[in-house]
Amino acid sequence: MILKRVTKGEMEMRCPKNNYNARHNNRFLQQQQIPTTIDEEEFEDEDAEEMEPETAEEEGAGNHHADEPASSQTATGNKKSKTELMKNNFDKWKDPQTGYWHATCKWCNNNYSLGTSGGYGSAARHLKAKHPVEYAKLGGGTGKQTQISRFANSQPFGNFSYNDAQNLTSIANLICEENLAYMFSESLALRDYAQGSLNPQFRSYSRKTVKKEIIRLYNAEKARLQNFFANFDGRVTICSDIWEDDFHHLYYLGLTAHYIDDDWNMHKRVLAFREFNDRRTAEHIYILIERILIKYNLIDKVFDIGFDNATNNTAAIPRLRELCGANTFDG
Repeated sequence: MILKRVTKGEMEMRCPKNNYNARHNNRFLQQQQIPTTIDEEEFEDEDAEEMEPETAEEEGAGNHHADEPASSQTATGNKKSKTELMKNNFDKWKDPQTGYWHATCKWCNNNYSLGTSGGYGSAARHLKAKHPVEYAKLGGGTGKQTQISRFANSQPFGNFSYNDAQNLTSIANLICEENLAYMFSESLALRDYAQGSLNPQFRSYSRKTVKKEIIRLYNAEKARLQNFFANFDGRVTICSDIWEDDFHHLYYLGLTAHYIDDDWNMHKRVLAFREFNDRRTAEHIYILIERILIKYNLIDKVFDIGFDNATNNTAAIPRLRELCGANTFDG
């Protein structure tokens, strides 16, 4: 930190003689060394001096002493360099009607009134709040320039690097979760958006590539779930439903598993969503559900099975009770 000794001439300039408190502070500050740190008030003082450059030069010439410490000149140079940096962030202009100075931020185009003195006080506060990286370059806050690594380390993903395989997986998950068509991956609008706003390395994929990736993800998740239930020592409740596609008039059977883990958290997993081409008899319903439960290692872990009150479902209940054994509630 640079220390500057305030001279008597400078104090007389800043403190009006008709102000008792100002004169009192003048005598006190002459005996002190005050640090020249950056803040909003300093911007107001230093810029007010630059508003009248001829007066500032005369004052600088009149107050210079041969025995004045060299740090005083260094501090003055720092102040002016900070003012120049402020001018690099704002366009300053004067309203001829009101005589007030204004500053327009070069980063967000917001306008701020600087009053008649033209000091950068309000502008500096805006820069500190809205553009902290630029404000740090002025020596604001801790006096240290903000480093990129500070923001990178605060992010959960650290230093990001583009990965084409991960990008393909993300597109496949997006299509599945939002029920989009495979051709969504070929969208020119998606490519333009991603390359222009997210990452210029982004590339599109054909619908066939995305379809293969979705099937790969499905098989991987299916294998993971089968392995999980093989080592699961709890009980699972099954819910089944059959519905008709109004467009193609095809029937589908959906089967979901509900269970509680070791931490008493409830989970739901879709085990199957299959086209049901056979006749929807009680025997066919039982056979299809049994096959699904065997595939997921749940044949001996079923606690309860839920159906709607359709006649064929009701007829399948006696056979399904055999799967549940002694762990099933009636109804």
